[in-house]
Amino acid sequence: MRNLSKGKGIGFFEDSGFYPDFILWITEGTKQRLVFIEPHGMKLETHPSINPKVNLYKKLKAQETDARKKSKISGLSLDAFIMSATAFDDLQPHHGPEWDRAKYAEAHIFFGDEDKYGHIEAIVSQS
Repeated sequence: MRNLSKGKGIGFFEDSGFYPDFILWITEGTKQRLVFIEPHGMKLETHPSINPKVNLYKKLKAQETDARKKSKISGLSLDAFIMSATAFDDLQPHHGPEWDRAKYAEAHIFFGDEDKYGHIEAIVSQS
């Protein structure tokens, strides 16, 4: 579903007002998974290792236990991904040769130009 904007949607980082564009809500039995997805051009962004938007998934994982307690949903998991509007071949030279597709995927960054690398399945199936 489409996330709403400031004041009505789900946002992070109060100082910068980051509201990921999409929320994917997956339910399977007693498990619920909320995944925040942000289509975003990455070429002008800070390095992925220090970028708060990229690292939102880490923040969510750290807050997962509290979210489960507050929501009373024991099977709740939280996650976040960036769908880079910047193509891999344009972005990779900015981050160095060690930033291959696998390293970007590990950082929860996928490239929206094609799905032959299985990023849609990875987003939907991660736990």
